[in-house]
Amino acid sequence: MQFSEEQGEGNLIDSYQPGNLVINGVTYQQSLVIDRSGFESWPVRLATEISGETLQLAFERKPDVIIIGTGEKQYFPPADIHLPMLQFDIGIEIMDSAAAARTYNVLVSEGRSVVAAIIV
Repeated sequence: MQFSEEQGEGNLIDSYQPGNLVINGVTYQQSLVIDRSGFESWPVRLATEISGETLQLAFERKPDVIIIGTGEKQYFPPADIHLPMLQFDIGIEIMDSAAAARTYNVLVSEGRSVVAAIIV
């Protein structure tokens, strides 16, 4: 899925297709955690691997909202992943990775403090 170019500050996702995530013109073939200031590899390949521990990388960035892209289909991880987010007033949204990429771009372009953890 190709996205139209958004004007905004920071890292935006150019496109997402299963197996590929394009950020700032560079294609990545691994899951990533991304925010306005940077991105790094996320060691999650399957939605069933999402846990409080695997989300620590996103949580450490202290966003207002964390978007979790669970791959080609939406998958709801165990409810206990919500507890740390609730304790620190961080919103959490869970959706398929294509929707997560689109939503991340919209929130970044609005100037929101957002982190996306996206399974490629």
